[in-house]
Parts: sequence; C-alpha cells; structure tokens
Amino acid sequence: MSNRRIGIDQRGDSLLIATTVDESGRTTVLRLDRLHPSELNGGALVPEDSIALAVPDSQVMVKMVRVNPAGSISQSDRIRFELLQSVLESEDTFNFDSAPAGSADRRLGLIFRRQHISELTDRLGLRAALRENRLSFQSRAVALGKGYLTFGLEQNDPLIVLVDLAGDAASICFIYERKVADVASLSLSGHDLSGEPGLRRFAVDLKTIINYKQSMLLDAGISVPPARVLLSGEFLSDTVRDAVQSHFSVEVAGTRLNEGFFGALDSATRDSLPLYAAALGLTVN
Repeated sequence: MSNRRIGIDQRGDSLLIATTVDESGRTTVLRLDRLHPSELNGGALVPEDSIALAVPDSQVMVKMVRVNPAGSISQSDRIRFELLQSVLESEDTFNFDSAPAGSADRRLGLIFRRQHISELTDRLGLRAALRENRLSFQSRAVALGKGYLTFGLEQNDPLIVLVDLAGDAASICFIYERKVADVASLSLSGHDLSGEPGLRRFAVDLKTIINYKQSMLLDAGISVPPARVLLSGEFLSDTVRDAVQSHFSVEVAGTRLNEGFFGALDSATRDSLPLYAAALGLTVN
C-alpha cells in the first residue's frame, strides 16, 4: 500500500481534497484540490492510496468516555461497552471509534451509523476502496482539530476553540494543551449570516455552545477559559468575525495554517488554506 494519504472533506457543493505523504517522519503536503463531487470518480484515485472521509458532525454521535489506562479491561473493549449503552438499536447498525480527548483517562467515543457511511461512500464512488479496507472515516470536528494541530501556526494558549463554517453547519473543536479535548457542532440552518439578526443569533448560539462545553471541560478538570476563538470557512468575513467578537471577551480571529508546509502550492491555493484544515486532518494518523 502507498504511504500517500488522501483526505476528502465535503463543504457544501465542493469536495476539498488534501494529499499528503509521510517522508522520514515528516508529513509533506503534495497537493490541495477543490472538485465537484461528480468530478471525483473513485477510479481516478491511485488504487494503493489510503483515503479518509469527513463525516458531517450531525451524523456522528459523540460520547465522552472515562477509562482507566491501568485497568484490567482493555481500553478498546471498555470504550465499545460504553458506546453500546448509548444506542438502542443493534450494534450491527453502527461503526464505533474513539479519539484521544486531552488526557490519558478521557476518550471521545464516536458512533457512526453504517447507513450514513454507505450513502456517503456510494455518493462519491468509493465503494471499492471501502471493500479493500483503504477507506476510513472521521468526524469533521475531530479532523479539524487534528489538521490545525499538525499544520496550524504554533499557539501557546492552553485552550483555544476552532470554529469552521462549512456548508450548512459549523464544526467546533476545543484544543487543550495541544490535544483535541472536545467537539461540537452548530447547524447554520436559519442563520442568515448576511444580515444583522442572523449574525446576532449565530453569535449567541455559538456562545451558548461554547459555554456549555466549558462546563463539561470543567467537570473533567480543565478549568482554564478559552484564550481565543479561531474562525474559518467560506462564510467568514469581517462582519461575521465582528459579530462573534461582540459576544466574547477573548480574541476572535481567523484561523491560520503554517505556510511552511505549502511552499509548492500556488498563491491562490495558499490564500484558502484554512478551508483545508479538516481535509488535512484526515490524513493525520
């Protein structure tokens, strides 16, 4: 199998695709592409490549799981048991996964409905890759955090919040001490970001979600408030940023990636780098 990895993130009517390769322990970005889904054609991808798809956060159930790293039961078995208690249907209906959540005893349990995975795979013409075990999946919000941690500019703040406005939803990821600590999402349906009432409602809803998640992090022993909120997305503008800033006492700014990873790309692509954070995160193990 190739050591190239491809991350595919659907944003509205477009697919944002990141292709990376691991060379001597360092990840190199080979290319970033934007395609319409009809242009992807699964057969055009190199057969040996590993592919990862972002699953919309609205289609992922998330449960925080506490595990004892030194316990007699394996972490994977313990996490699977906890996630099974969260669903009422047969376990065959779901795929289960987990991701680190800021400390050794916390994991983000992720539950994907297999029907949604199948529909996403078929829509993109990637059923063959799924059959060959070359296709994996990740929550958009988790992929967003992993992309920022690997390819973003170094931040020394203990806790930051990433907010990526993509399509009909915003993915939200909390980064604590350089690790993904929690995730959330906010539907953009009913939020008209072109007018003041819609902007105000979006900012209030975002503040409510962040405050709620902060209380959950406090229960987990993470007591520091966010040092900044970083925004990205096609809908991002100075007006949107100012509306959000008016509801936060900390800095609200645009997300920036480290251009040192992207020197071979043209200037137009480099200008839109923050949009590729989730696609890039999908390529990170």
